[in-house]
Amino acid sequence: MENARAFFDYVRDYMIEEIKKGETYKVKEELYPSLGNVDYYRLTEYVEKVANKLFSMCKEDRPIYAKLMIECINIYYGICYDSVEMVTTDVINKKTGKSRKEKEYVYIYEFKGEKFDMSAAMSDIDDFVEAVFGLFLDFGVDVYSIIKKLEEKAARSDCYDELEDILAFAANGPVFNLNKGIRKKLPRAKTTEQVDVIRTFIKSAGVKYKDDTALAEFISWLCGGTEDSVRKNGIVPNTGYGNEKELKKQFANIGIDYDKGTIKH
Repeated sequence: MENARAFFDYVRDYMIEEIKKGETYKVKEELYPSLGNVDYYRLTEYVEKVANKLFSMCKEDRPIYAKLMIECINIYYGICYDSVEMVTTDVINKKTGKSRKEKEYVYIYEFKGEKFDMSAAMSDIDDFVEAVFGLFLDFGVDVYSIIKKLEEKAARSDCYDELEDILAFAANGPVFNLNKGIRKKLPRAKTTEQVDVIRTFIKSAGVKYKDDTALAEFISWLCGGTEDSVRKNGIVPNTGYGNEKELKKQFANIGIDYDKGTIKH
């Protein structure tokens, strides 16, 4: 957690220093003076520290570390800027010379009563978070499930939305993993949801599967994960209809009317 905290402290100190030195810039159309990007090499140093931390850990401790890091990042991400404003600027087409009005959101940082546009620094923060999430994925940590569980306990259901968006970029980005291969996008469905979907299709086909061990083996082959993990985390605890809301939504997206393990014909 100290690495995340140190990075956000660095960004804050950088912005204050730039303001005090008067090293902000402002173009004619902008409402507020703008702060530039942070030092890219400093950013990568903080990412490398997270990587080194993960290398030093045993496999079992990495998800715990990731959870604590995500909680820390979420706190600092929410307080590193003071507000978000929509502004209208004139964008000029270099070929035609014509201008058009364009609306965009800018991140505002306030210092001694004056507002500054910190959108460039905010972009760097997003890059840092995306890089950290990419590391977690490369080390086999299920970041999506961790965020979902944190959301369930959060005071507001939307307080992790921004991190989920960044995670989507990290999961889909062309980043090479530790085994020198392109990282695959992780399944967004929880193990219990995967089990529910497979059971629903089997039931709708009017057939019975051999047993739970065989089902775990099949789901492991189809969706990934070990057979033991599928059995312990997906089949054994799955005794009711706890995934109804999500399954209804996902089945509806492909035009299927679903209700409690049954497909309506």
